[in-house]
Amino acid sequence: MKPIITANANARQYIQRREPFDGNNLFARIYLACGNCHTHRYVVYSYGSHWPLFIAEWLPEDGKVQWYENTGKYSVTTSKHRNQSHPLEANILPMTAGAMRTIADWGTAGLAARGEYLNGYFFD
Repeated sequence: MKPIITANANARQYIQRREPFDGNNLFARIYLACGNCHTHRYVVYSYGSHWPLFIAEWLPEDGKVQWYENTGKYSVTTSKHRNQSHPLEANILPMTAGAMRTIADWGTAGLAARGEYLNGYFFD
């Protein structure tokens, strides 16, 4: 699916539907389950793949979505991206920037493999 070109102010509607888009230094992509990653992931980035702001992850079989939010320190413009792109979901789990990059690449299973933090627990 080709990303939709949109203004950042309109990004939330695409995020809530988990559709890929390109804004002004704000964009989102879908990663389907394959190989060692068994979940689908929808990742919203600010200024590049090094800074995922929000991630939605779900199993293809059940479709139940879990959202994650980057708790790292933001620049002024990334804070604006965060405000414009917040999915407004009730159950968003806070994650470190490093954990967010792992989830973006490998899903939450990657956290366990790397000994990282998830929902109050360290995996090792």
